[in-house]
Amino acid sequence: MSPVAGTAPGSSDINPERRQRILVAGASCRAAAQCAVRSGLDPIALDDFVDRDLIECASAYPLAALETWEAIQPILPGLNCLLAGGIENRPEILQRLTDSGARCGIDVPMLRLLRDPLRWQSWATECGLKFPETHWNPTGSGYGNPIGKADSDDRTWLCKSLTSAGGLGVQFWEDPSQCLAVPSPSNVYRQRFVNGQPIGITFLSRAGRSQFVGAALSIIGQKDRSPRPFLYRGSIAPLEIGEAERERLEHFAHSVQQSTGIRGLWQADWIVNPEGWWLLEINPRWSASMELLDPLYGNRLIANHVEALGDTPAFVTLPCIPKTLFWGKQVLYASRDYQPSDSDLEWMWSRRWNGSSDLLSESEGLADIPNTAALIPCGYPVLTCLVGTQRWEDVSRSLERITREVRCELAI
Repeated sequence: MSPVAGTAPGSSDINPERRQRILVAGASCRAAAQCAVRSGLDPIALDDFVDRDLIECASAYPLAALETWEAIQPILPGLNCLLAGGIENRPEILQRLTDSGARCGIDVPMLRLLRDPLRWQSWATECGLKFPETHWNPTGSGYGNPIGKADSDDRTWLCKSLTSAGGLGVQFWEDPSQCLAVPSPSNVYRQRFVNGQPIGITFLSRAGRSQFVGAALSIIGQKDRSPRPFLYRGSIAPLEIGEAERERLEHFAHSVQQSTGIRGLWQADWIVNPEGWWLLEINPRWSASMELLDPLYGNRLIANHVEALGDTPAFVTLPCIPKTLFWGKQVLYASRDYQPSDSDLEWMWSRRWNGSSDLLSESEGLADIPNTAALIPCGYPVLTCLVGTQRWEDVSRSLERITREVRCELAI
């Protein structure tokens, strides 16, 4: 199979002969691929959607196609890899990559540890952080054994799945027998709902140490037309975190790295309220908010990820440049079954984000743009809106305006 590829905007000064390859694999690779181009790398993407702006900046292959693996097998030994969204739920893909000699920063045994709520609770509490009261086997009598204790008397519970991403597998607990409608209760657990502000924290781990990279404020799904209450809506970054909190979070990341050996970029989701920082989950991969933090490091995050996968023993702290812009992104989901027309697709494309350019500036645009006029079912993502502004308070207003314009234009 031949990849679908194009010329990445903003990369004409990079000699393709000298650009180092990196493999990006996950449900949606556009953001990571654009950041890789900004780092001076040559991305090869294995992706579920193969959006038009991914094709523009990377050699893109459909992730699930057998022909894809036949095509890339010869280049996998020693190839640096960046795992992207949803890949934590597809260990067979990670196994295939590591068996072929790709360097991913984790392997399948590490993945099992990094996706174990028992481990999450242990790492959080040993660092003075919190973890919600959680029970396994929610459909069985007694709901299993608790692995954490909440300080609140709130009796609201959530039903959560370990085999989903982006909030798709989270819902309020109502009928336990129908919770998430999954056949395997071992992948479902019951957790006390903790109210507060959701925040994503990015870390970089290598050579036995970890660094706090940045924080992103999560946009709460209930504020928009979310078909599910906990669905990932978007993020705003960088969010300022106090020095004491940063040190505690770095201690947490160090504990995770020491216990698992993880290398490269990874992320953890938290709820912050007056009681403290509550760990929700660990995502041992590239996360949706990382593209908003990349400009803070001179568009070098993925280059630093590649260095972390190498054999260099020294740990070098990433230099953070002064904040000059704040970034925001919001995913738009279809509020009805939607099939874009050719004119819809061209309108989206005419407003695309300049995400592959290393000259990012105050601007706005659309990303994750469909490549074909295929039907998008109700509740599925249509595209992403991105903005960059000089003031934090302007980010939300700009996102609200552009999402309103897009919904009006596309009638979604």
